[in-house]
Amino acid sequence: MSKRFFVIINARDQQALEDLFEMDLDLIHGVGPKRRRGGKIEALVSLDEIELLSEEGFEVTVVEPSEKRSRARDTIQFKDWLEKI
Repeated sequence: MSKRFFVIINARDQQALEDLFEMDLDLIHGVGPKRRRGGKIEALVSLDEIELLSEEGFEVTVVEPSEKRSRARDTIQFKDWLEKI
C-alpha cells in the first residue's frame, strides 16, 4: 500500500465540489449546506491522488503523513493491559 497523507483540498465552487466527489477519494468530513458552494475539505490520499488533484486544478495542502495520526502502534493486548494496572 502506498504512503497516504492527510490533506486539505480547496474546492473553489460547487462544480469543483461535484468533480471532487466523482473522484472517489477518502474524504474525511461530509458536506453540509455550508459547503455546497465549495470550500475546504479534509481527505486521506496518496501521492498519486495529490498529483491528480493538482492537475485537475484543486489547491491541496498536505497536513501530515497518515502514520502520525495512526493509533495502531498504541494498542496493547487486554491481558497485558491488566498486568500493567
